[in-house]
Amino acid sequence: FVMAVKTGMRRGELLALRWEDVDLDKGMLQVRGTLRRTGDGLTFGVPKTAASRRQVVLSPSLVAALRRHRARQEAERQGVGGLWLNLGLVFPNTLGRPMEPRDLLANVYRPVLERAGLPPVTFHALRHTAATLLLSEGEHPKVVQELLGHAQVSITLDRYSHMTPRL
Repeated sequence: FVMAVKTGMRRGELLALRWEDVDLDKGMLQVRGTLRRTGDGLTFGVPKTAASRRQVVLSPSLVAALRRHRARQEAERQGVGGLWLNLGLVFPNTLGRPMEPRDLLANVYRPVLERAGLPPVTFHALRHTAATLLLSEGEHPKVVQELLGHAQVSITLDRYSHMTPRL
């Protein structure tokens, strides 16, 4: 969830993210894929637009969170032994397989919101939160557009310009 709020990545982009796409030393990641539920089951595909295939800069606090996450994931992998399917996913299910998007919502996201005493907002609201925070901190709309993977800055401005007093 920290990753979603800090990067504005879509749920499918997060669930398709692989460790090979993340460079913690450089504080960067590449958005190269997405995970979707189709009639054929869970399917990895490419992001919806060319702009969605993008490089994302990671803050030092996010790099630290990802390092902790990777260590926890390694312990989890060792705990299940041969049952782990090593696809290199950053956010797999408990056996290393792709996480079912609806399971993320029902079994992880909503319970976290409830425990935190937060209203039942959609997962996509984390993306909106990322954009709103960046714009309210004075980040240039073009930078926010590129971070979110919008094809045009006008999309970003149409959706978020009302969030900042300057705009």
